[in-house]
Amino acid sequence: MKRNLLLVVVAVLALLVSILVLAAGAAVAGPLDYWPMFNRDLQNTGVADPALTGIAFPVEMWSYTTDNAIGSGSPVIADIDGDSAPEVLVATANFDSTGGIYAINSEGSLKWKYPTGDYGTYATPPLADIDGDGKLETIFPSYGGKIVAVDDNGTQMWGVDKGPAGTRSVIADMTDEAGLEVVAGAASKTFLLKASDGTQLWQADYQMLCDPAIADVDGDSKLEVLFSTSGSVIVALNAEDGTVAWTSTAMGQDAQNNLAIISDINGDGKPDVVAGARDKKVYVFSGADGIKLWDYGVVGRSFSAAVADFNGDGYDDVATTATKADGIESYVYLLDVKNQTLLWQHNIVGKKYYSTERSPSIADVNGDCTPDVVIAGLSKKLYALSGVDGSEIWTIDTNDPSAGVPAVGDLDGDGGMEIVVSAGNSVQVFTELPPPDTQGPITSDVVADPNPAPVNTAIVLTANVDDSTTGGSNIASSEYNIDGGSFLAMNAQDGGFDQVSEDVEATVPAFAEAGIHEVCVRGTDAAGNTGPAECILLVVYDPEGGFVTGGGWIDSPEEAYVPDPALTGKATFGFVSKYKKGAQTPEGQTEFVFKVADLNFHSSSYDWLVVAGAKAMFKGIGTINGEGAYKFMLTALDADINENDSFDVDRFRIKIWTEDAEGNETVVYDNALGDDSDDATTEIGGGSIVIHTKKK
Repeated sequence: MKRNLLLVVVAVLALLVSILVLAAGAAVAGPLDYWPMFNRDLQNTGVADPALTGIAFPVEMWSYTTDNAIGSGSPVIADIDGDSAPEVLVATANFDSTGGIYAINSEGSLKWKYPTGDYGTYATPPLADIDGDGKLETIFPSYGGKIVAVDDNGTQMWGVDKGPAGTRSVIADMTDEAGLEVVAGAASKTFLLKASDGTQLWQADYQMLCDPAIADVDGDSKLEVLFSTSGSVIVALNAEDGTVAWTSTAMGQDAQNNLAIISDINGDGKPDVVAGARDKKVYVFSGADGIKLWDYGVVGRSFSAAVADFNGDGYDDVATTATKADGIESYVYLLDVKNQTLLWQHNIVGKKYYSTERSPSIADVNGDCTPDVVIAGLSKKLYALSGVDGSEIWTIDTNDPSAGVPAVGDLDGDGGMEIVVSAGNSVQVFTELPPPDTQGPITSDVVADPNPAPVNTAIVLTANVDDSTTGGSNIASSEYNIDGGSFLAMNAQDGGFDQVSEDVEATVPAFAEAGIHEVCVRGTDAAGNTGPAECILLVVYDPEGGFVTGGGWIDSPEEAYVPDPALTGKATFGFVSKYKKGAQTPEGQTEFVFKVADLNFHSSSYDWLVVAGAKAMFKGIGTINGEGAYKFMLTALDADINENDSFDVDRFRIKIWTEDAEGNETVVYDNALGDDSDDATTEIGGGSIVIHTKKK
């Protein structure tokens, strides 16, 4: 527990340091810009948003097939149009001149495709708000040499031709000029352009062979652009004017794919640089002057690096990959650069020649507060490796051999991570396997129409049955019953049970006699779970039936008056309720006075009246002491016509309450104390109740 807490503290501190290092050059990003550029940030750390919860059991969420081969960079994940739903962007290339950028919606449908008109692009399409409209745009070099800006709708904003073989690009605020800039490679040169219109600020005669990193590595309060170039050279260019800050020729062969900025290793107060090379080594260079600080021999060509503090010592560790020529030995390495030791290595056996390529990504997949490594391989596998010891947390098959960097973000808005892998012609998204559905759906909005209903009138019963918060399965069926009887089938209003939420309906046959009935609706989901029933009272009245009158008093029991439950004493009542000929609502008047509580209730109108044998019930609204809008329900039993002889004294109940917009009741008075049975009604102490029966 103490170690986990320490790791959390260190991780937060490391994240704050990273934010401070990046702040000077970062493009403005919003909360849903999860992976807006290659390896996520300007330092190429490859570290996912730490707020995202992990994936214990991965499952494919969706996949999308592009027309052309996807480049070996990374997908990007960000909300480009401000609709709070992130999009996925990938770059494709094809020598038939049909390549370009795909923008895919968060649920897997195509938003738009931008064709470059030449061969397309293998570059990761970085995202930033270059025009201040609150939306995100991308700027990338095409393989034919055009550097193009495209807006959130897939429309070209500007384009400049810089010669053939465009390579990589990054958008950031890199100079003293107002606004953002883009650094891009093309025609064996590197260009810095204004992001707003493509105006060239400088040109450097260095070929950009990998995705650059942007940071102030020499401590001059200015940013540098760092990348590998031809001749096995690492170059750091001053972002302000393109002049050389330093070069390093310590590598035996070119760096593979990208380099990354790591925390200060040599204690000079400046960040340092890590890169993997073709000569089977991982190199660490001083950020101040490019001097080699350390190298580590690996099994084969060393591919890109990602950096984070895995062991909690306050310094970045390096996750990288290397593959032997036969592909049988293909390792992921975790290196403690500060102490110049190997923390762990894991062999990913793949296809011949290449098993892994490009950079791993870093995310806390298993929720143990230690960063983990996510790597896609040419073996058609996606791996999650424990940051503690390199053991496999899980593996899952991918559609194609992947040479791309996995991108991590939240596509469905649930706070958990999704992992996006691009390979071949396929974009795949993996998410957490939903837990087994063991709960039944929730039924709500049960409505009977009409209610109250006249006798001999059919009733339409509707409700909503929803499983979205109780397991997420489709609704399979719905049914209703009356007064606890057998359940009867209901229909889906849209014609079929095939959604997580269904509006349902049924026609309830007409009742021949007046009465009050409990109608309950429930649903069953596709997993076989039946949810709890939601019930309403259905009032059936006979407008040609009898009526009720009464007057007298009761002894009000304890707890009947809710505001002061201890109050008891005499309470008087008087009422009349009857239907006039042809009317659908009854008329009359009700008075109830509980003097000790200073409660004087007077009815304003009635909703319905039901007379059935010796029992009458009616409902309406009224005021207390001349104010408010209170609902009430009155139950009256006439002992003189009680056929069952279950009581020999007239009985009375009145319930008075308020109700909010959501239907929540606040009871003011109820002498039955919430019990709806006849036995809970109160014997009158004086007076009489008379039910006037319908004449035959």
